[in-house]
Order: sequence, then C-alpha cells, then structure tokens
Amino acid sequence: MFFDRSFFNTHTPSLTGKQVGFILSGPLRQIPNLRQILEAYTEWQQANLVDMITDEVEDSGVLDAQIQLLAERVIRLAGRIISNPRRFSVSAR
Repeated sequence: MFFDRSFFNTHTPSLTGKQVGFILSGPLRQIPNLRQILEAYTEWQQANLVDMITDEVEDSGVLDAQIQLLAERVIRLAGRIISNPRRFSVSAR
C-alpha cells in the first residue's frame, strides 16, 4: 500500500534527507530480492535506510524490542545529515 499510495509523486524523490525504517510482515529472509528492492528504493529516494524489521521472530517481546530500537535510531538520526553509500547507479540513455 505504501508504494501504491506514494505513486502520485511520480518519479520525484520525496524522502530526500529523511531517515527511513521499514516494518514488514512476512519472511524477508526468504526473499532477498525484496530487501534489495527496498534498499535501492531508499537510495533512489536519497534517504538513509536505518533498518528493516520483520515479524519473522516468534517472540513478540523480541519484536517489540526491535521496533523500539528502530524508533529510537530514527529519532536519534533525524537531526543529522546521514546517508548510506550508493550501492547502485542509474544511468540515463
């Protein structure tokens, strides 16, 4: 839904300089391509990918702690200009 609802931005990076964390439901470890797509999307958006959290863990306490840590990291980094190194490049033809 996130990507569907954000399509109105067309191809304009709308997250430039933002800290991004993904909270996903499902087996992300089993879908490495999805991880790569989300990493590339965040990079294309010129944003900083803080982390990806999934509900793959069986203990809800562990999941709660992961979400709390992600929120704390996003807040801590929000005031800083931080970006991850580029992993891919897009060339215009």
